[in-house]
Amino acid sequence: MNTKYASSPVLDTRAEAEDSTPTAPTRAAVASGVTARVLKTFAELEEVRAAWTAWQGHPDSDIDFLRMLVESREEIISPYVVVVSRGGQPDALMVGRLERREIRYRIGYLPVFKARARGISFQYGGLRGNPSDENCREIILAILESLKSGEADVATLDYPSTDSLLYKHARSAPGFLARDLLPVPQPRHRMRLQARFEEVFQALSGSHRQSLRSQAKKIEQKLSGRMKVHCFREPDELEVGIRTVEEVARKTYHRGLGVGFDDNPRSRRMMQFHAENGRLRMYVLFDGDAPIAFWAGVVHNGWYYSDHTGFDPEYRDCSPGNYLFVKMIEEFCKEGLQGIDFGLGDARYKQRFGNHAFEESCVTLFAPRPKGLAIKFVHATTAAVSVALKTILSRGNLVDKLKRRWRDRLARRNAES
Repeated sequence: MNTKYASSPVLDTRAEAEDSTPTAPTRAAVASGVTARVLKTFAELEEVRAAWTAWQGHPDSDIDFLRMLVESREEIISPYVVVVSRGGQPDALMVGRLERREIRYRIGYLPVFKARARGISFQYGGLRGNPSDENCREIILAILESLKSGEADVATLDYPSTDSLLYKHARSAPGFLARDLLPVPQPRHRMRLQARFEEVFQALSGSHRQSLRSQAKKIEQKLSGRMKVHCFREPDELEVGIRTVEEVARKTYHRGLGVGFDDNPRSRRMMQFHAENGRLRMYVLFDGDAPIAFWAGVVHNGWYYSDHTGFDPEYRDCSPGNYLFVKMIEEFCKEGLQGIDFGLGDARYKQRFGNHAFEESCVTLFAPRPKGLAIKFVHATTAAVSVALKTILSRGNLVDKLKRRWRDRLARRNAES
């Protein structure tokens, strides 16, 4: 197919007037009736709102969530949404933003490289609408055209499924210079729920059920009537909820890695957005008045999307995180939720609770220009070294042991600070 691509002018949408006139399409439809267009203003996004919201998807690809990100983050230049239309009607779209980025690379937990670049970042679950072979190809070709023109140095697709057509074309459509040579697959676990908690619990393995019962008995005896669970979800309790969760989060190994829950203006704005839209769920387990474990996420379209979790390392022996999670499952079954998405990664608790798993991989495309190619070299090198080290360590079953020791060390350091 010989589809042409048109981009709307880049402008700082934070300063865009509410009554700005949408940029008119700059090309006519080709004979097949398929057009691909990149939208970069809020006025243009409103033109496709009806189709966008009708196509259900991940909360991160919600149109209002994208607007909140653009308006609240200085590094974002504008939205960047690729729309594929048929016969003049939107058939699919890919949700992203154009931004000034600091690109960082790690080998394991060790940071090795960072650089400033202009990038196009696509949200997790950013593809909405008809994920046909043709539509996915047109989306990737539109992105490559932007990179070729010098609009950005890199474009990142945030973890499409490795068996998706979007991933297929992201791997096959780019030429050698633009292609991600070594995307690294990562597992994602989900837990589909039943109508009754008893059915969910019974579906777990016998050893897992026994372990959970033992953990519950141990923590109930240890806390001896002081235990309580509260879910922070309303906008007027957000401030207390954030302070409460932060009290636990600062003690975890995640904080030592610079990841996980963090009380900062950026995360506060996101939580405020979700609370105002009735999605926020921050569950906290207390020992009296002291918070000892938390689980934060959002509910959207019948699913709970887990974001951050953590527990006070002083209570490690009684597994407060597992206890809290079981209580959450009970509540989700009563609410009629369909399931739980644990997010990216392969933690043991995800493996044990999850009943559906698949692979995803972040895919980066590079501009065929000096800066893009320099970033590609570092990207490929760090990926190759990481894969090689993981392979070597896996042969001696050392990966989990090293991770556990490193996390314990970070948790102790944070608890002492």
